Amino acid sequence: MIKISRLFYFGVISLLAFSLGSCKTEQKPSVQIKEIQNLKELATVKYVTEVIVPTSKARRFVSDSKLLYIARGEVQAGIDLSELQEKDIKRNPEQEVVEITLPVAKILNKKIDVNASYVYNYENGFLNFDSETSHQLQAQAQRDGLARMVEAACKSDIITTANNNAKVAVKEFITSLTNNQNVKVITQSSKCCG
Repeated sequence: MIKISRLFYFGVISLLAFSLGSCKTEQKPSVQIKEIQNLKELATVKYVTEVIVPTSKARRFVSDSKLLYIARGEVQAGIDLSELQEKDIKRNPEQEVVEITLPVAKILNKKIDVNASYVYNYENGFLNFDSETSHQLQAQAQRDGLARMVEAACKSDIITTANNNAKVAVKEFITSLTNNQNVKVITQSSKCCG
């Protein structure tokens, strides 16, 4: 089961209480939406990956510098709760159906684990005196590695997985909160871009 943060729980309780009319309150709806907006993101899937990144730099009068970097990191996807609005939660009292349209799933976080990543091989050319080139190549390898991780996650359909997981998590949560089995969660399709 997907873990849902306590803040998410209380934010959705406030919004549902207002939307479903089960709790009377003097607060304006915008106050309850603010509670959810402060939560920001619900990550529903995390891909941990490793990529091999070769980089090189041409140098004048000496042979090229080459670096082979092993990059380990992660890409997280999910939904941004700050995009959830009151109009996205609908209730049909006759059929006791609650319908929630989730925000578009997207890449929420991507990072290289610099402690687990390392330079596998470095060749500085004929004259081995340029340590700045080594740092530049490593920084370039980290940027390229991160881009490759996102590309790999997108090819593995991370957005569809994030949508499916968000749908299940939100449905389970709302069902347990309201004791209503007639909860319909709608996801929105989107392209993967990081």
